[in-house]
Amino acid sequence: MIWGQHQGYLYLQLRDFKSGARKSDVMGPIAQGMERDDMLAIALYFSQKKWSDLRQSRAPADVAARAAQANTSIGCTGCHQGAYQGEGTQPRLAGQSRDYLLKSMMDFRTRARGNNPACRT
Repeated sequence: MIWGQHQGYLYLQLRDFKSGARKSDVMGPIAQGMERDDMLAIALYFSQKKWSDLRQSRAPADVAARAAQANTSIGCTGCHQGAYQGEGTQPRLAGQSRDYLLKSMMDFRTRARGNNPACRT
């Protein structure tokens, strides 16, 4: 979900789609036609939208415990901030759909997504 993400993050993703650093059959061709000012305007527009509440149920206690352990060893909140709210060029993860988060983490792990090497751990 991009509505309500931080402007800096949105701009960087559009830039990476355009350069091919982030692959997407959908977004790559769209970003190809954009200039920097277009990307900045689109990033500003979507950053001003309210972050959606997907009304997802909380993770079971054992899953939450494993996630907390992973955060301790990897340090996700070092970039994504406390409560995973993100800031500036770091995306908000709290409230993001489970499917998107899982796909993103697997894409970083397998290097299918290479636009942020720090997330490959």
